[in-house]
Amino acid sequence: DYVIGAVSGISTLSVTGSSSVCRGNGITLTAGGIVSIGTTYTWNWTDANGTPQTFTGDVLSDVPAQSTAYTVTASGVGICPQTQTINVTVNDNPVADITGNNSPICDGSTAVFNISGTADATVTYNINGGANQTIVLTGGNAAISLPASTGTIVLNLTSVALGTCTTALTISSAINVNPLPTASIAGNNSPVCVGSDGSFDITGTPDATVTYQIDGGANQTLTLSATGTGTITITNLSAASTLNLISISDINCSNTLNATSTISVNALTTPSFNQYGPFCKGAPLPQVMLPTT
Repeated sequence: DYVIGAVSGISTLSVTGSSSVCRGNGITLTAGGIVSIGTTYTWNWTDANGTPQTFTGDVLSDVPAQSTAYTVTASGVGICPQTQTINVTVNDNPVADITGNNSPICDGSTAVFNISGTADATVTYNINGGANQTIVLTGGNAAISLPASTGTIVLNLTSVALGTCTTALTISSAINVNPLPTASIAGNNSPVCVGSDGSFDITGTPDATVTYQIDGGANQTLTLSATGTGTITITNLSAASTLNLISISDINCSNTLNATSTISVNALTTPSFNQYGPFCKGAPLPQVMLPTT
């Protein structure tokens, strides 16, 4: 067997340019390498509509809508025509979106945003306009969790990238964080006398419901007024009584309480005095003072 090859003086068609492009972007293919008088480069390809396209020139610019095979033929005086084909792959731009969150939540809870989009793409985001962070959409989904959240939490998606393709994003989602209801014992009317009524004054979140116990008994509830006040009254006290606030809840959140207050009860004082006498009828009475307690 013999191989015959030229080591010089050969004009060989060459094509330079990217073999892949992100959808919507253009390509530039350059044909060259032919040394001849009046060299002509003719390009042929089929567009996304199935229509054959032709272009003459050494530099071809196009915006392919789908993966396309571009064939260029070089011809000129004194040379045999040469042909090369370059296959350009059109890659879809990655996408991402916020598919939901767990709004509203209570203060101190974990905020969760659900992200979906192109599998294995990398999403760039920030929280409340802070520093950029990234997360990978493994299998096309990801969750961003923010423990111990307070205030309003806003997630902003700024871009998503896969390979050489990047898509700018302006997508936002907010989670409202509701404050925890609170309540405290503002005071009581201690001390009271045996048989009197005792009262505890409660202040806290308007319209919230307070759960409490009296002397460690069964749980009871009190709904605060629109101004956030309420009174717990105990009638006919015979001994000291203690109020324990257990919890409070409103339409959004619940909170544990640990407040205690005691009303002391004073025993009744029985008046008495030392009896003088007896004295005889008609006899003069001595001038005496009646000592009392």
